[in-house]
Amino acid sequence: MLTRSGAQQVEEIAKVPGIDVLFIGPWDLGNNIGHPVTGEFSPELQTAIARILKAAQDAGKKSGIYCPNGEFARRYADQGFQMVSRGDLFGLV
Repeated sequence: MLTRSGAQQVEEIAKVPGIDVLFIGPWDLGNNIGHPVTGEFSPELQTAIARILKAAQDAGKKSGIYCPNGEFARRYADQGFQMVSRGDLFGLV
C-alpha cells in the first residue's frame, strides 16, 4: 500500500528493479494522502494518480488502477493505464 511518503517518492519507487507494475487502489491512496473517496475522486487524488501513471510510464513500467465503474475504467484506460479493474463487477456471476 502506498503511503503519503511513498506517493511523494513514487518516481524513485518506479525505478526499482523487479517492480513491474504500479497498481493504484484509489480508496487506499485517497485515505493515505488525506483525500478519501466519497464519490468523484478529489482533485488532489487525481493529481496523485496522474503522478503515479507518469512515474510508471517514465520508468517503462506497466500501470493499473481499480475503478468503481465503467465510466471511470474508460477514463483511466484513455489516460494510458494498461490494467483497469472495475470494482462494480466483483461478485457477479
